[in-house]
Amino acid sequence: MEIERLDLIRWGKFSGHTIRLKSGVNIIYGGNESGKSTIHSFLGAMLSGTPRKTEKGRLASDTFLTGGDGEGAMTIWDGGQRYELHRTFTQAPGILSVRQETEGAEDLNSWEEIDEPQEILSDLLGGLDAETFESTVFWKQNQTAWDLYVEDGLKHCLKASKTGESVDGVQALQVLEERRGKAEQKKKKEEDALEERIRKRQTEAEYVRREAGRLQAQCNALRVGAQKEEDEEDWEREGFTETGKNLIQMLLLLAGVLALLGALLLQNLILRVFLGIFGGAFLLLFFPVRRFLLGESADGEAEGYDLSLREEQLKAEIRKKEDTYQKLQEELEQLYHQHMRMETADTEIAALNLAIDRIRELSEEENGGPAGEISVRASEIIRELACPSCDRIVVETSGRLRACLGGHIIDRKKVSSSTLQQIRFAVRMAAGEVLAGGEELPFLLDEPFAMYDDERLRSVLSWLERSGHQVVLFTCQQRVRQIMDEVRRNV
Repeated sequence: MEIERLDLIRWGKFSGHTIRLKSGVNIIYGGNESGKSTIHSFLGAMLSGTPRKTEKGRLASDTFLTGGDGEGAMTIWDGGQRYELHRTFTQAPGILSVRQETEGAEDLNSWEEIDEPQEILSDLLGGLDAETFESTVFWKQNQTAWDLYVEDGLKHCLKASKTGESVDGVQALQVLEERRGKAEQKKKKEEDALEERIRKRQTEAEYVRREAGRLQAQCNALRVGAQKEEDEEDWEREGFTETGKNLIQMLLLLAGVLALLGALLLQNLILRVFLGIFGGAFLLLFFPVRRFLLGESADGEAEGYDLSLREEQLKAEIRKKEDTYQKLQEELEQLYHQHMRMETADTEIAALNLAIDRIRELSEEENGGPAGEISVRASEIIRELACPSCDRIVVETSGRLRACLGGHIIDRKKVSSSTLQQIRFAVRMAAGEVLAGGEELPFLLDEPFAMYDDERLRSVLSWLERSGHQVVLFTCQQRVRQIMDEVRRNV
């Protein structure tokens, strides 16, 4: 099926506007607010009724066109036959009429009105209903990289399918998935306990490190203070103090002895009495002064001894803290290695995932049906796009998607948005081909590649050019036209 001509008789900002299309890729280029999305909505309305947004975000075709009525016509070529579709949108989904061109005629009288227009349109669309059409080949603007239009749309597309896993396959899958769930819970529990141990050891190690630093600071301060005091008093202790002590003792003793000798030898009685009193007083002072000076020296030595003892105690405590810190660091190193092994091993979970994948693959191979066919075709497309992060796509009968690389399931949370966009494109294009029952429907794409880099854009445009489908691509990006020209020159 190919669309040859659009007649926007009355649609949005267009009135009496005609657009002719060709085979292959048609690019409709224009700036913002130029009417691209209006033309795109016209295509959807003509082929599936008037689209709107439902409360779940999906498109529907059961409401009146926002902003008033409309009218349009579309010329389609299919299987060697030309058809003209005409809709008047006085009410949703519009009044449809279909005319068929009679063989060999060229004037207006050569068109024959068809009694069952909806049946003809359904045949032209390969039996796709409105929602399936809007979930596959009709691509609206501003749809996210992974949204309801993919999995929910596929769920609707496949819900009428009778294919699915066999009873034995379902039971086996249930058992394996339960085991996988338990294994994942066990792993998470062990990881949480291990991470808690790591946090505790990190806290203990930090506390010990700080305590060792505090003790070292005290030791340094004690050493600096003792050295400063020793420097300040060194001249007293080594010079004045010892010499002064000896001199005082000698002077007192000498004065006492001389005074007593004078009292014995002199003739003057008064002088002898005076010298005797002073001599006795000097001798009496000698012994208490000596005891005082000797006691002061002992106190200084004791104080120095206490400082040295305190410094040694601090050093011992620091060594103890350093030993404890080293042991904690060694234990942390072992815990880190254990955590890394838990993250990389996952042997049981990996084996269960492999078994679940294999059972599903066997079920798909045995049962076939749309889900299996879409899986095969989507995998072919994603490989043709040369996606580096995905080489196989599995579509389950529930509509759920599983992307794989090298035989392993890819965690969607760890996949880049660019890869998700490529997967989404591959699935929608594959679904459009398979579900249309062999009918080659046109792909109607409104700005689907805005977030693609040049390399991915080139690969997807090359695939569209080779696909054999008619493509109507709406874009405001000049680079899309430039890369499309490059692709055509290289084909």
